[in-house]
Amino acid sequence: MHKVNIIKPFYIGVFPVTQGEWKTVMGTNPSYLIGDNLPVESVSWNDCQNFISKLNIIEGKKIYRLPTEAEWEYACRAGSQSKYFFGDDESLLHEFAWFDENSDDKTHSVWERNQTNGAYMICMGTYGNGAKMVIKKVIVIMNHI
Repeated sequence: MHKVNIIKPFYIGVFPVTQGEWKTVMGTNPSYLIGDNLPVESVSWNDCQNFISKLNIIEGKKIYRLPTEAEWEYACRAGSQSKYFFGDDESLLHEFAWFDENSDDKTHSVWERNQTNGAYMICMGTYGNGAKMVIKKVIVIMNHI
């Protein structure tokens, strides 16, 4: 971890973009594992940029974008200095995230884990079964205006 300054306030989505949300905006569902409440997957960086562009058109102004690396890490840690937003005790991870040891080799609804802190949901893929890039790519943040 290295020190960075985030000088502009921002909002960040609490949950990954679901397949239902993606279909509403894009009209299609590129995901391999299908379910409206499952996180969208099988999307590229360019797909995400198109999704964001369409969201901005719907809003009528450019307010959505992908987070910077610093914003992403800050949100994942929920502003704390610990390894995880809930502290440094990795044995608690199963309460907050899906990963190889507890996912049953399947994708889960974005709302299925302990919701004591909103930031953990956007970071749950960083600990697990290859979902990291999928979830990171689809999180959309909104600048504080």
